[in-house]
Amino acid sequence: MPRHSKNNTASAVFTYAERSRLSYGTQKQRLGKDSKRNFDDCFQCLQTAVDPMSCPEGHICCKECIYVSILTQKKEIQAHAKLVAQARTKEEEKAGAEQEQKAQNQLAQAQAAISVTGNDSDAMVSDSSAAGVGTKRPDLPSFWIPSLAPSVEKDGPDVPEQTKKEVMCLSNSPHPLISAKKLFPVKFTKDKTKKSMCPSCKKQLTNGVKMSVLKTCGHVLCGTCASQFVKSSGRCNVCDTKCRAKEIVPLPTEGTGFSSAGPVEAKRYDHAFQG
Repeated sequence: MPRHSKNNTASAVFTYAERSRLSYGTQKQRLGKDSKRNFDDCFQCLQTAVDPMSCPEGHICCKECIYVSILTQKKEIQAHAKLVAQARTKEEEKAGAEQEQKAQNQLAQAQAAISVTGNDSDAMVSDSSAAGVGTKRPDLPSFWIPSLAPSVEKDGPDVPEQTKKEVMCLSNSPHPLISAKKLFPVKFTKDKTKKSMCPSCKKQLTNGVKMSVLKTCGHVLCGTCASQFVKSSGRCNVCDTKCRAKEIVPLPTEGTGFSSAGPVEAKRYDHAFQG
């Protein structure tokens, strides 16, 4: 067998190794446990949450990180709204100036039509020729000289669209977060080894365990204790705080890396011949 027959794409079939070398199309990658974020990690800094806070959907984040995110988004929204207002003001001023110029031109044409008579035609010709002496010819637009290139005018107003009008929770599944008042603290109970556990049944909490957090007190319980004790009694069995069923928020996790729980495959699509 000659050496060139062993090159890529020289075979009659497109092998898996050749397909994995492509930089375009749909790329798939198997995710392991190292690619999974722990249930008590902040979804912004990806570290163990410090003073953990949770949104109404159960996404955990550091208190500092979530407040910084909210303030940053509010500043961006205000800045964008200011740009939109300035652009609209410029468009209104431009439209007003065009209307005024149009009215002035119409008035000048009307006055010229009234003043023109048959006896003054020769005088007009001489005046117009005299006015044209020494005037500079207007520059024509040029496509190959940047300074003389014609400007493209849009039909509609050049006003930036305000795509983002409310603060969002920037988790894996972004959703609107009306205000910081919707956040509530999360309390993890630690065992002797400094690992999180359920304060009711002392079960160690991991990504493979279903768990819930109570909005009223912030305690994190395993799914079994939350459904059997809290929902039935209407109170937290740790601190005896009242808690309704709708105030029990399940905590989402990214899974353990096994195919039975959580996303285990990442996909990315790239266009061909786009660098």
